[in-house]
Amino acid sequence: MFKPNRKALAIITIASIPFFSACSSDKPVESPRSGSEMNTNQQDDTPNVKYVTYTGTIVYKNLEGGFFALHTHKGQKYTLKGLQPAYRRDGLIVEVSGVVDESAITFTQYGKLLIVKSVVTIDESHAKAAKSLQR
Repeated sequence: MFKPNRKALAIITIASIPFFSACSSDKPVESPRSGSEMNTNQQDDTPNVKYVTYTGTIVYKNLEGGFFALHTHKGQKYTLKGLQPAYRRDGLIVEVSGVVDESAITFTQYGKLLIVKSVVTIDESHAKAAKSLQR
């Protein structure tokens, strides 16, 4: 029969304290994937976040269920998050202000993620109606 000595028992007890204390916190624990798709829970002073304003064309991409992106007049591409339904029109020329999240990884893998804060319509003469974009 196995008979543990006191020294072995003490080592096992001390080694297990971090495992049990980690489970006893009242603080909510977030999954490592929580918010990682869009990574919008960044603080304003985070170094990988920039406030920007771009002029460009909103384009609809029929990939992964479809999404809206911004092609700036300087050739940059952004996946748009938080774009209001009124501006979800392929071909709409706009000025978009928001936050660029440099560290976000999205399913679209289409440029950087631009979290939209405001939009100003510049030209809607070539914009397609939002209903014509749905399947």
